[in-house]
Amino acid sequence: MKYELIGNSNSTPDISVLCPRIQVGEVTKHYYTPYLESLGKDVMVCDIYLDPTKKKTSAADIKDYLDDLLPNLIAAGIKLIVVTQPDYFKVLTKQAKTDSTIGDVLPTIVKDLYAAYCPNYSRIFYDPDKTKDKIKTALSSVVRWLNGDKSSIGQSIMKFTAYPKTDDEIIDWLEKLLDMDCDLTCDIEGFSLKHYDAGIGTICFCWDEHNGISFPVDYSPIANPVGNTFGVQITNRRLHRALRKFFEVFRHKMIYHNISYDAYVLIYQLFMTDILDQEGLLTGLEVMLKNWDCSQLITYLATNSCSGNELGLKTQAQAFAGNYAQDDIHDITKIKMDDLLEYNLIDGLATWHVYNKNLPIMIADQQMDVYQTIFRPAVVDIIQMQLTGMPINMGKVEKLNVLLQKESDLNEHRMNSLSLIQSFMDTLRDELVDKKNAKLKKKQITLADLGKTKDTTIAFNPNSSNQLQRLLYDEDFLGLPVLDYTDAKQPATGAETLEKLVNHTKDPDVVTFLELLIDFKATAIILSTFLPAFLKAKKGSDGWHYLFGNFRLGGTASGRLSSNNPNLQNIPASGSSPAKQRLAKLIKECFEAPPGWLFVGLDFDSLEDKISAVTTKDPEKIKVYSDGYDGHCLRALAYFGEHMPNIETCPNGATAYEATIGDKSIYFHSEEEVEYLGTTYQGSELFKHLEQKEFA
Repeated sequence: MKYELIGNSNSTPDISVLCPRIQVGEVTKHYYTPYLESLGKDVMVCDIYLDPTKKKTSAADIKDYLDDLLPNLIAAGIKLIVVTQPDYFKVLTKQAKTDSTIGDVLPTIVKDLYAAYCPNYSRIFYDPDKTKDKIKTALSSVVRWLNGDKSSIGQSIMKFTAYPKTDDEIIDWLEKLLDMDCDLTCDIEGFSLKHYDAGIGTICFCWDEHNGISFPVDYSPIANPVGNTFGVQITNRRLHRALRKFFEVFRHKMIYHNISYDAYVLIYQLFMTDILDQEGLLTGLEVMLKNWDCSQLITYLATNSCSGNELGLKTQAQAFAGNYAQDDIHDITKIKMDDLLEYNLIDGLATWHVYNKNLPIMIADQQMDVYQTIFRPAVVDIIQMQLTGMPINMGKVEKLNVLLQKESDLNEHRMNSLSLIQSFMDTLRDELVDKKNAKLKKKQITLADLGKTKDTTIAFNPNSSNQLQRLLYDEDFLGLPVLDYTDAKQPATGAETLEKLVNHTKDPDVVTFLELLIDFKATAIILSTFLPAFLKAKKGSDGWHYLFGNFRLGGTASGRLSSNNPNLQNIPASGSSPAKQRLAKLIKECFEAPPGWLFVGLDFDSLEDKISAVTTKDPEKIKVYSDGYDGHCLRALAYFGEHMPNIETCPNGATAYEATIGDKSIYFHSEEEVEYLGTTYQGSELFKHLEQKEFA
């Protein structure tokens, strides 16, 4: 154990900071001077052990180090440890997460010793604003705790709360909310992420950061709970009608955090009779989106940066509401109704806090116009897309599922039949026997004993990156060159890498294996990711099936939409390998309009380029389009001109294709324009001219 004391009080320290390295200047600058100095005591800074041979130090090694460190800290009078390394904090406090505990002081595995997590100051270099905010939250709580305030963040945020339970009480409260004549935040807890299954478990309305109500709608508590299920979903039609009337009459602003979920579910549950009810959908859009704000979108515009940002409500409101997360929130029937109502209400209060915190930042950053003219109109389209869905032919989906499963099994069987795989597995089996026998003191096992128990069963797994890394790259096996690495700096085994590796061997057996593995992996993605979602597609009243996904505006640093459950923006496209091309076609054939309808596809023409030209007002970018050129082609020529010997430069300096007729040249500026000997012709005018002149 190495340590340094910071401060000049000559008092016995009762707080220690654990860092991967002792850098007194950095600890003083980022931790001590701004926050801990106010305690009037010295601070002990200790180093910790990190395994230099591994990316992640094992929990066993951390525990061994702590077994030596903690008794010394206790002997030195330390009462609280500020831990700046996540894995050490998890072992010390038995917490599964770190960032969600920032601002909490928690008991440790040692009696009367407490710990708080604080981000390491080194993260300031990569993400200064976010890291500084988290350090402030963490160390301000530490100072409060050591000064005698043992309360947790968020304990005092609720001033007035109401949890009406009966239909009459709830309807009376809806009238009171209308009489308040003010803006409200709204948040719902649903039974599912899908609008048709979500129901409205509970809903809250808050009129500021400290006051609000929350009540059950379709959540019905079980009188005598069995196991860990405390409620069931029972649709309350009376409250649905009351809520619809409330939203129709309400004229002030309604504020959500992630409106693309809350309003999307509310429109379906309150206005639509089934998934094909377009009239109800349009009515719901008009009512629910007449006057609203979304604190998540505002947060995105206020905080987005190249280092990314965190848009989650609990993360954004942590310094205000603390860590109030419920582990079972993905299944609200596992949460007692009173706990669920309180959780829902805090969401509503937190929405106010995040809105009030980030709206001024968005305005100061001159993002209001973007929010009003781009983001808000896009939300209407997004929610309508989510509620409309994509039609699919379930018969084709089921046939494709059977076909691909057979192909997958066949490819796996063929790989296992290859001599190189059999040799590889013989080695793994020998190693497993040796490993087991090294632990056994008396009875030894042989190869014949493998497979009799789960821990002695081993098989070739083409989805195992560990097996593939060894098989592909180990000199004792295939010994192929490492061409790509994963984010964890491990040799890559993905489909794109495998396609490259085919060109790095002349062994026909290895080529056969790689081709089978490429086919297997391409099929596996479809079987594990897309077809399960397709098979769960909702059947409409017309007998056809519809696939619904979720879209998120602000889910990427670039501003592009993201999609999940399933990702409808990541349907397989034609790739470089024949396997990908065939699978892409098969998947796309599943999307089919219902009988009597047409499936129409539209695509923008150079959308990003044209938006860039309009928004930047760059005269050269604008000239590309005002003069009838194509930006993609111009860039391709600039980047790869040496590969395009047939492309010449026009006499006026513009880029064009050149065609020679006799000893004369024709320059094709675009599909519409042709320049011939300095004269520009539109469409077929040139050819009429040529017919009349020397080339007739």
